[in-house]
Amino acid sequence: MLINQSTAACPRDCVCENTLIVCSCATDDYSQHENSIVLDHHHVIATKNRTLSSFRGIDYVSKIFIHSCDQLIIEADTFHALNVGQELTIMNVRNLFISSFAFRQMHKYPDRLTIKDSHVKSIEGGAFTGFTKSTHFWIKNVTIDRIRSGAFDHVINIEYIYIRESRIRDVESRAFGKMEKIEHFFIRGQTKIDKIDASAFDKSSIQNLIIEDTTIRNSNQYAFNGFSSIQNFQFLNCTLNFDEIYTEISSKSPKSPRTIEFSHTNLHNFMIGSLSNISQEILFDQCILNFSLYSRQPTLKNVSKISFFKSEINHFGYSKFEKIEDIEFIDCKIRSMSRLMKNSTIEKLTFQNSRIKMINENDFSAKNFIIDSCEIDQIRKSAFEGSRIDNFIIFKSKIGLMHDQTFSGLNANILTFDRNKISRFGDFMFQNADISNITIEDNLIDSFPDRILDDFSKNDYLSIQNNKFVCNCGSIFRQMIDSPKIMSKIDQRLLILRNFCYEDENSLNLRLFFKKKCPKFENAVKILEIFRCQTIFTWTACTCLRENIEFSDSILSQISNGNSGLLLYNCGNIKFLTAALKSFQFFHLIIDFSTILFDSELLNYQTNFHSLTLKNSRIDVLAERSLANLHTKFLWIKNSNVSKFTSLMFQMSYINSFLIENSSIDNLQKRFLDKSKINNLTIYGSKIKTIENNAFLDANLSILTISNSTIGNVESNALGRIIRSSPKSQNNYYQKTNLFVCLANNRFHCFCDLSGLEEFFRTNGCRNDENYCAESERKISVRNSNFMAKSTEKCENSLKFDQTTLEKYQYLGKAEAIRFLNCCSLSRLSHFLVFVSFIFTINLVM
Repeated sequence: MLINQSTAACPRDCVCENTLIVCSCATDDYSQHENSIVLDHHHVIATKNRTLSSFRGIDYVSKIFIHSCDQLIIEADTFHALNVGQELTIMNVRNLFISSFAFRQMHKYPDRLTIKDSHVKSIEGGAFTGFTKSTHFWIKNVTIDRIRSGAFDHVINIEYIYIRESRIRDVESRAFGKMEKIEHFFIRGQTKIDKIDASAFDKSSIQNLIIEDTTIRNSNQYAFNGFSSIQNFQFLNCTLNFDEIYTEISSKSPKSPRTIEFSHTNLHNFMIGSLSNISQEILFDQCILNFSLYSRQPTLKNVSKISFFKSEINHFGYSKFEKIEDIEFIDCKIRSMSRLMKNSTIEKLTFQNSRIKMINENDFSAKNFIIDSCEIDQIRKSAFEGSRIDNFIIFKSKIGLMHDQTFSGLNANILTFDRNKISRFGDFMFQNADISNITIEDNLIDSFPDRILDDFSKNDYLSIQNNKFVCNCGSIFRQMIDSPKIMSKIDQRLLILRNFCYEDENSLNLRLFFKKKCPKFENAVKILEIFRCQTIFTWTACTCLRENIEFSDSILSQISNGNSGLLLYNCGNIKFLTAALKSFQFFHLIIDFSTILFDSELLNYQTNFHSLTLKNSRIDVLAERSLANLHTKFLWIKNSNVSKFTSLMFQMSYINSFLIENSSIDNLQKRFLDKSKINNLTIYGSKIKTIENNAFLDANLSILTISNSTIGNVESNALGRIIRSSPKSQNNYYQKTNLFVCLANNRFHCFCDLSGLEEFFRTNGCRNDENYCAESERKISVRNSNFMAKSTEKCENSLKFDQTTLEKYQYLGKAEAIRFLNCCSLSRLSHFLVFVSFIFTINLVM
């Protein structure tokens, strides 16, 4: 069709017929143009630049077609006031330039706008501003050099926007920003985007954004942040490559979709933290992910769940998560998991039916960490050091190698191995770990180390039950044979039951295995003339075969076998002779259900305990200095009766924590802690008949606590020279001295001479102490000195027995009268008859 320039209302280079306008840059008269290209004998295409003329003066047109230009410029307001009914199509333009406001203020926008088979030099900011109420907006098979910021500002109420089979070299920040009421936005059909800047869709409202079969060669980490609202956001069969360096962008949470989905998508150098505030959930379905290893990562916020399904992950780590409820990996392949960032908080982290090549160096917090039906090639040393996990479960998984000290530094409430196949447990697995409950049950384990329980002191409970081991003649399996009964004596934290050896798909009882496979095996039960001893893990447990035993250094040398602990139990009378423990090589000593007699100087300066426990026993201390020079972190006397703590009993000792619990002591003699250093001495729920004068003299104590106990006679100056100063005020919570004394919830026997008690309460640092007299139930406190004064006055007046006094006291109760008689000293014979008459009167009253 020739260009008709004679039609007055028709733009230049256009043909207008009825409601159809066709504009072209082609002409048959090539003599009009300086530069022409002859395509064949019938067609000539002009190569001059064209600026599309204005359509002013035309009221309504059904369709507009603009095509076949070498270069076409659409200027501002080209379509001003035009009503376009059905379609506006621009096609076959080699170089198209769309100016700002090119489509501004049309009276009616076309149902369909199409730009296809063209090359667009630039879509300027505001180019499509005002474009509204249209069904379809198509960009197809178009190469776009640049979409400027704000190009789609205020594009409103469009049902479908399509970008298909195109290439876009540069999408600036906010290029698709400030769009409103867009129902569907599709980028698909093997579209390629070379570069997209941050917040490309900033403040746009889109119901469905689908990016499919698209490659983005260089995307800013925050390219898809900043929507004002979006209901459905999907990447399908895409390849996304992200920038390494980013500037973190803060954006408010939009009206977000339930899920943003990546399906069959490759993501390279991806920082998952950049998806903050986009959606409640993030799904990666059959994706390939290479997370960024850049150490500076954004924190993922305001996302409740992340799911990886049938995806391949090169490295999961270097990420920060804030209050994520659930992260799950299902049917995934993970090359490595490491460096989950410190202070990340995750409610539940799950790996299910996945393959993990390596777990290494993580520091995160999770309430639940579950590895279910997975294959793990190796878990490296200190893989969870610094991590805090409430419930850590490894279930029905196959684990190749767990290195030495795998769980070193882990802080967990529960760690469970259940129905796994494990090639190797490493040595010192739980060294420096703080785990309350460890359960190893129903596993098949190829290699189980002899030193599995070394440095296990921090863990509260261990259960090894119903496991099948590929056994050898090592000590760990010998220790399991008779362990359940003996171990319960040592510590109820350990439970070892019903474990078997696995050989040629058959299960053998441990004892049968050793009988069959270890002919040179010496029975772990070691019988001496006076002891029967059993080696259980790192402990030697011995019961006495005689009623009366004298324990000496020579007997100790027969028991010593390199284990860390010694348990002596069920001994009738066991007397520890002088120097009996001077060559003690164990770290821990427990004496249980025995009668113990201590001679003098059992130890020397080189003896070093980690802990000494005396429980459920009768303890008779026969001489001074029996436990002098004792160096231990923990001394515990529990449920025992002690004859006395003799003078100098703990002389020159160093004890970090000394606990006397639910026990009875007849006498704390003077200077029983002479020149000893004790950080914390606690007497709880116990009975002490007498605390002698200067009992604590020259003791170096930091904290003395007596609570829930019954104390008899406290002689004056019982605390000796450990008191450095007196309280500044009775209102102080505690006094500022070298010694902190706490007396709480005790019952004291109150005698007339209260100077010893008064000294104790003067130093009491516990508030609301609730201490009472055992006989009268009256509260004694340094804050209630009136009772002290009245008690002292009563005792002073007790030497004057006149008729008035006698009548006054004859109505006292029996307990009060007995206390009064115990208190009162009759220093003069003249009072004797009065005293006798008083006794007679009391008896009548009773």
